[in-house]
Order: sequence, then structure tokens, then C-alpha cells
Amino acid sequence: MRHSRGHKRKKRSDRRSDIVRDVVYICDRCDYRTTYKGYFKEHTRIHTGERPFSCDSCDYRARWEGNLKRHKRAHQGRKTLLCDRCGYKASEASYMTKHKRVHDRVTPAGLTSGPSGV
Repeated sequence: MRHSRGHKRKKRSDRRSDIVRDVVYICDRCDYRTTYKGYFKEHTRIHTGERPFSCDSCDYRARWEGNLKRHKRAHQGRKTLLCDRCGYKASEASYMTKHKRVHDRVTPAGLTSGPSGV
């Protein structure tokens, strides 16, 4: 058994506040700033257009690894979300939300856009 009397454990948030970061990375193309070199490196991809993460199954390239992982799920056939208006299948809720906007668009003539007014 370990003793705990006399040892007050700091909360994680308290420990983080003890760290003083002198270096601030400031983007010269926008207002972005951070004290983390890795975050800054990732941010610069927005301006350079660098897309270092590539899909093995197609020519898709991503700026961030998380975007590539999400993209790869589409290749794995896990499209479990089904549009109730046209049968479109999606692997992510955000893809389905974006897709459903197609059904809500209205042309200047007042007709719903999309194939056969779906």
C-alpha cells in the first residue's frame, strides 16, 4: 500500500499551467499563432497546398492524417447511411448531411435541382 498523506497530487490542468512556453510560432500569411511547432507545421499546409497523406486505393491526397483515415473508410464498404430520397449511401454523417443539401436546392425557376427533381 502506498501512502498519500502529505503528497497532494496536482490536477492535469494545473500541471500544464506550470509549463511556460517562450517560443511562439506566428504565421506570416495570416493571424495564426501557436506555441507548438507541430501545430504550426500542420497549419502551413493550408498555405502551401502540401498534401503528404495519400490513399493506397485511389489518387486522393490529404493535408491531415485524420482526413485520410476518414476517406479510407469509404473504400472499406462501410456505407451504412442511406438517403431516404434517392438511395445515396454514405460512410459518414457529415457526407450525408452535405448530400441532402442537393435535394433542398431550388433553381431560379422554382424547380428542385438534381436528376428528375429528386
